[in-house]
Amino acid sequence: RDNSHAPKGPNRDVCVIFTDIQSSVLLWSEIRERMAGALDMHKSLIRKLIAKYKCYEVKTVGDSFMIVTADPVAGVQLALAIQEQLYYADWATDDIDAFYKKQCPCNLSKAEYRQVWNGLRVRIGANYGQVQIIWDKVMKGYDYFGPVVNTAARIEQLAHGGQ
Repeated sequence: RDNSHAPKGPNRDVCVIFTDIQSSVLLWSEIRERMAGALDMHKSLIRKLIAKYKCYEVKTVGDSFMIVTADPVAGVQLALAIQEQLYYADWATDDIDAFYKKQCPCNLSKAEYRQVWNGLRVRIGANYGQVQIIWDKVMKGYDYFGPVVNTAARIEQLAHGGQ
């Protein structure tokens, strides 16, 4: 595991980022055959961007990422790049958009919908401030705790996919 971009030290300011796929449980139940490939693509895309912006993947849980960086500008750039790359990705199926369109109370044409959405919708929450940092012997990596982490997670939960 590469820990070179992990913010280190007992307490310091970091940008904490959480991501999560909107409605992933329902997506798995309705279009299971498409979700495995979509999830792989989602994870690959995010990991490439984490490396590009020199951020640190703390952990994943299901389809969610916890990411940190000492540079808040890099954190914002990462969040924007994730949304942009997901939008422009070739998902090789209309099933994901058809699923989300059913959930949408608006009456958009396919062209209008496509101007706003494409593929998986990912919520992102970020926060910046002082956190506690520990070395996790089991994960062989760093983990981060405190109110800044909790707030970033709550922001992600309040967001909609694409935000």
